[in-house]
Amino acid sequence: TAPILRRIFEEMAGGSALNAVITRLNDEGVPAPRGMRWWPSSLKAILENPIYRGEVHLLKVAGVRDDRTRRRTMVARPAEDHVILTDVAPALVTSDLWHKANEQRAANRKWSRRSAHDPEATLLRGGIIRCGYCGASLIATHPKKSATGYQCRRPRRDCPHSVFIRAADIDKWVWDMALAVLQDPAWVAQHIRGADGAEDRQADISGKIAGLRRKEARYAAAVGDADDPTPYMKLVRATQAEIRELQRESDELALQRQQAAQVSAKLHELNAYMQEIGRLESLGYEEKRAILREFDVQVRLWLVGHEPRWTIDWAFDIPADWWENAETEDEPWVIYTQDDSALCRSSA
Repeated sequence: TAPILRRIFEEMAGGSALNAVITRLNDEGVPAPRGMRWWPSSLKAILENPIYRGEVHLLKVAGVRDDRTRRRTMVARPAEDHVILTDVAPALVTSDLWHKANEQRAANRKWSRRSAHDPEATLLRGGIIRCGYCGASLIATHPKKSATGYQCRRPRRDCPHSVFIRAADIDKWVWDMALAVLQDPAWVAQHIRGADGAEDRQADISGKIAGLRRKEARYAAAVGDADDPTPYMKLVRATQAEIRELQRESDELALQRQQAAQVSAKLHELNAYMQEIGRLESLGYEEKRAILREFDVQVRLWLVGHEPRWTIDWAFDIPADWWENAETEDEPWVIYTQDDSALCRSSA
């Protein structure tokens, strides 16, 4: 029924795991579509079906003939080749809720522990660390004759570099950097305040756009009254170009404010959590990974000899003067900034 469907999407979008939703439905005796128990396959079929957001997809498969066997096989067409009808089925959930539920499901798969061998030995597994050459997620490897590490396992024809690094060499360094950033009171306070200047600038731009709209209307009226409308048409086009440029800047500022608000909210939560548990150093493996995920930490790794050997990107800007000529305690490596949001490591 529609309430059950909406409940499934809402629970998934709210962060529940697929198996947790299945367990709750079965424990409560909620019948599956065929009147039996819920299984992962039945829940996946619901979550992946666009009909529940009001879209009917046609021509999803195509018949491909095998010249050798003369048999036809049905293969999936690319999503862009589907014919989509939007007025034949009622939407039981909003498009936004449908996408949030599926994004959460993808995130759950990405961060799952069940397929990882000794997962706590690799803090950056599951997409946090990637190949600097091809962008693929590095795989946690556990070779018998060497230490656990991360390696690019794409076929050589796609990425010939096969970068590798020991987990012990980079996990602690990345986490120590996160601690240094998140435990600085001045920096945290700055980001909790957010992008204050962006709001004033947006208001200024809105006023300018309103003035240009009035000017555009006057020029457009003059086009109809003038014997030669060409000069006024040029003025209309020039004014429209100014409006587009200001609107682009306003959209960028809106995005900055949205991102600042998201970071501020996360930092508020982190501050409250720190007060509850005492110190970030005492966090466990899953809690550390949750923080790295919340702040969208991304590590890129290159071969030995490449400058820099790796970079770290965050969901926020980091003060450049923090890291210039700073050294780690264990190794003579210099940390320096590549740009406003990426930190790099290079041999000293």
